Amino acid sequence: MDSPDGMYQWGRPLDTPNQDVMPAEETVWIVLEDGCRLAARLWLPKDTGPVPAILEYLPYRRRDRHRGDDAILHPGFAAAGYAAIRVDMRGSGDSDGTMDDEYTPQEWADTNEVIAWIAAQPWCSGAVGEFLREGRVVPHSAPLIGGA
Repeated sequence: MDSPDGMYQWGRPLDTPNQDVMPAEETVWIVLEDGCRLAARLWLPKDTGPVPAILEYLPYRRRDRHRGDDAILHPGFAAAGYAAIRVDMRGSGDSDGTMDDEYTPQEWADTNEVIAWIAAQPWCSGAVGEFLREGRVVPHSAPLIGGA
């Protein structure tokens, strides 16, 4: 919970390291079926088994505009017991490929592959949800994956 003066986030001062979260993995590569590599940053809770995952999948580069927000928000998800993963879409940030437009069939297919990839990771319980920011809609046709 934020304090009114903005000095606290998730119940601790902003400059206090979160002891419940492993350091972020700066670059994790997700290789899609067609060989395209998507760049992601991953935050995991410390000392836990497989956990549910929260995906943030945006055309904004993970290394610039929202990096400061990500440094607060995603460790907060991890401290609450979730894996948090921020993925650059095809053609954005450090990811391969080109982006012709938003909400294309290619984006839908990529999102479904990303969700399946996350659900199959040893740190994930199989449950995957998506965090949406700035009015984006869930661009995939398949339901998010539920698990233990």
